[in-house]
Amino acid sequence: MKPELPAEHYAEAEQLERALFGACILSPSAIDQVAELVGPLCFHDTEGLGAAFGLLQDLHAAGKPVSDPTLLVRELRTAGLLELIGGAGFIAKAANQALAHNALWYAAQVRELWQQRELYEAYTRGALELARGKDRAAEVASRTEAAIQAAQHDAVGELQTLDDMLGDALADLAKARERGQSLGLPTGLEILDRETGGFFAGELTILAARPSIGKTALAIELAARVAEPKEGKPAKRVLMVSLEMSAEQLAHRFLNRETEIPVRRIQAADLQRGEQAELEQARSKLKELELKAYVSPRATLASIRARARLLETQGGLDLLIIDYLGLVQTDGRLSLYERTTALSRELKQLAIELNRPILCLSQLNRESAKSGGPPTLEHLRDSGAIEQDADNVWLLHRENRTATDSKLIVAKQRQGAVGTIELEFDPKRMAFDVPKIRYTEWTG
Repeated sequence: MKPELPAEHYAEAEQLERALFGACILSPSAIDQVAELVGPLCFHDTEGLGAAFGLLQDLHAAGKPVSDPTLLVRELRTAGLLELIGGAGFIAKAANQALAHNALWYAAQVRELWQQRELYEAYTRGALELARGKDRAAEVASRTEAAIQAAQHDAVGELQTLDDMLGDALADLAKARERGQSLGLPTGLEILDRETGGFFAGELTILAARPSIGKTALAIELAARVAEPKEGKPAKRVLMVSLEMSAEQLAHRFLNRETEIPVRRIQAADLQRGEQAELEQARSKLKELELKAYVSPRATLASIRARARLLETQGGLDLLIIDYLGLVQTDGRLSLYERTTALSRELKQLAIELNRPILCLSQLNRESAKSGGPPTLEHLRDSGAIEQDADNVWLLHRENRTATDSKLIVAKQRQGAVGTIELEFDPKRMAFDVPKIRYTEWTG
């Protein structure tokens, strides 16, 4: 829980945040003006009104009439945000209590109060860490200074000189070398990390495959490897969004990976002697993973964004995984091509906005199955924009559902070479590994 300021601070913040929201409804053009001052994370209520403000920005960017209360109520309800901000009546109330021409002033005040909270939290956390005595004073001071510097800058981006960017890049490189790590987030698959550097902040990676070839299994494998605690290194936090499986099914898959007890027998409660205890032991081990799941068959990009932002405020987020692109809910009036194009573009924008890597799963089209050979970029389903928007495209290939030999084709890597990595699929654990430290056809 974040340190608390006096109640008057939060009352003022709530009043100004509501006024800002109302002013933007009355004058949608103000949304672009205030974007240079505030973002959703500047709101005290990041899960509710902050997320709703982010949705308002998204709708406006998509050219939708956000001043239409009927549209706004419907979109907020679809995103699961309407009740969090007080129901349909909130829209009219917020608009009635705001003056459209004061939008920039409201935004400046909201930003000022956000900075006060960030500074207060930085100082308070630093004092608590020193009192606990778990870290050296120099380490606590360094973290506190970084938090204070972040609070003194915009939450939505700023103009930077080339020299500033170069200085930041070299400082990050020096820190990575001291840690003996890559600048990227390791995937846990050694050969993949060697050739790609892992996941990088702000990048969108598409993992595509034909149905039933194992893309969800590989996503679970990567999630578990990234989120697994590692000695002497900070835990990495993963959010896995599942639109295809229930929470129970997802839990069964993680238990199967850990124990080799087939999912079919777990679902049927058909356990042999000792297997119940084995599952309990697996649970004890799995709960150490820094992994959270958002399970919803009707998830929208706005609701995914809201959960990701919430986790960022509650301790951080290192990797967002979405399973899968074709099931994310969008405007039903658009064609499948248009929806997929819009989603891939918005996912790339979200990766930049969060400054975190996103791994999104996708289906390959029917032509891929007809070809019989390994998939290519042309087989991405329904939208050439996926290839255009993604920083990296990985294509998973197995000859059939029973094959254990598989390949991960790095078909696009914006910052590097392309090639093929050999993997082995373990049907007992529905998991992937790299038994042979070799790769083929690496070029670029």
